[in-house]
Amino acid sequence: MTKKDNLKVLLITPIYPPEIGGPATYTKEIVPLLEKRGHHVRIIALNGKKADNNVIIIHEKNFILRIAKLFVEIIRQIKSFKPNVILSLDPLSSSLPAIVPAKIFGVKIVLRFVGDIAWEKARREKKIEYNLTEFLHRKTNKHILLLQSIVVRGYDRVYTCSKFMKEYLTKMYHIPNNKVKVIYNFSIIPPIKNRSRRKQIITVCRLIPLKRVDRIIAVKKGIPDINYLIVGSGPEEENLKALSGKDKRIVFLGRKNQSEVLELIARSKALVLYSQHEGLPKVVLESLYLGTPVILSNIPPHKEIYDRMKGIGVYLCRNEQELLEKIKLVTRKKEDYKKISEKAKEVFSWKKHLEDLEKLLS
Repeated sequence: MTKKDNLKVLLITPIYPPEIGGPATYTKEIVPLLEKRGHHVRIIALNGKKADNNVIIIHEKNFILRIAKLFVEIIRQIKSFKPNVILSLDPLSSSLPAIVPAKIFGVKIVLRFVGDIAWEKARREKKIEYNLTEFLHRKTNKHILLLQSIVVRGYDRVYTCSKFMKEYLTKMYHIPNNKVKVIYNFSIIPPIKNRSRRKQIITVCRLIPLKRVDRIIAVKKGIPDINYLIVGSGPEEENLKALSGKDKRIVFLGRKNQSEVLELIARSKALVLYSQHEGLPKVVLESLYLGTPVILSNIPPHKEIYDRMKGIGVYLCRNEQELLEKIKLVTRKKEDYKKISEKAKEVFSWKKHLEDLEKLLS
């Protein structure tokens, strides 16, 4: 891309650092990469802390007022910043208000879609127990689905993090296959000094039912000679602590910053994620970048990771018995940590992600 092709990108995110979450992390990582390539990025966030003049924070708890304020701010930025493209990082609150101004002023709009808010809300409110694949056929929270449908169909291009999510998008929202592009996630890992491996496994996630940390705790009790570190917080935390009982080898560490999490993963024998659903979890890529093997539930996005890694450092489990066996195997096995790390950096490259994103935004 030549200098004359450099873009002005108006990035809209639901959260911004120091808030913790996928869109905030992605913003923190992708913006410097775009700017190093000569692109200009201005950020509108609905939560977070103002970092500089290129970041506008809209603090408003009321959904309708938040949408209205964002709508006005988008128009203001289109007139003053004159972006070539608007990039929205969630399929509802930060994306819905951009459609009309973009169409009026002729600005391209691109959506990053890595999770279905309607399904996540239904799960959180315990309206449903089934996974995203079943949700495709049953469809709950139809008012949110309608709004998301308006967004997905209204945007010029959509990109997502896995083939599974692309298939879901095209079937759920009936959009053309060529409108959706898979751009795999990436990770940027700072140097980690202490990488001495301990006989421990680790899970890093929000403590909610679909992560199925309770199943890992139950399995861990059958392996008394290892430590199990649980990083994260959430509504299931107290239930999980009660389930772990007096087992001092199950340790709840609460929320940690990224550098602390990476150090813990680098010192562990494996990261374990036994979720019922994922997009393409960033923590798994971080673990593989560090050379730490991952033990994962046998769901479509995890299968994609397994396939792209050619099985190197990735173990899939269909049930708790396999989970038990894989944890025993990995904690007692000598792994080639360097080989795992090199393969992960090859197949989940930030350079490839940036190259594909530039093409999509242009």
